[in-house]
Amino acid sequence: MKERGLSTDSTIYNYTLVRKVSPRFPHSLGHLLFLAAGCLAILPRTGGWRGLLYLGVSLAAVSLWQGSILYLYLWFRGRPPGAAWTYHWTLPWLGWLPAGFHSFSGFVKLLGHLTWVGLAGLSLTYLWLPREAYALLLFVHLWMLHPRYILLLKFRKLKRGGLIKVLQKDVSYYLS
Repeated sequence: MKERGLSTDSTIYNYTLVRKVSPRFPHSLGHLLFLAAGCLAILPRTGGWRGLLYLGVSLAAVSLWQGSILYLYLWFRGRPPGAAWTYHWTLPWLGWLPAGFHSFSGFVKLLGHLTWVGLAGLSLTYLWLPREAYALLLFVHLWMLHPRYILLLKFRKLKRGGLIKVLQKDVSYYLS
């Protein structure tokens, strides 16, 4: 009988959970109220229904724009952008996030690129859009990135070289 054991090509991963952050209902509600406050500041100037149209278009356009930046960033870095990143439809993680384990330093770099390249690209639309639509685009862009920056603040003092895993209910920081 052939002996069963680990193959010489096997890789065993050993991760230690360092911290787990669970966004609670008040945080999600606060994130939604932050969007509502921004919209209430801009929507009265747009004339009602047109402002709601701007909001819907802004959510779709910013999601596509951030997805494009993410895809190009990963493509230029030589990493296949395939299923490693998925779109989350739940608050507060609305937008593109890693599907499995991802290095925290890479997440920080990518967040910087999403922020600055996103702002620069959206600034190119300034000449062609109404002022209110442009303001709503910028606000939605920053609103979608806001929970990720809160995550950076919560994980900033942890040992470097960790991995994060984002789930719908929580975000975990692991050391390998």
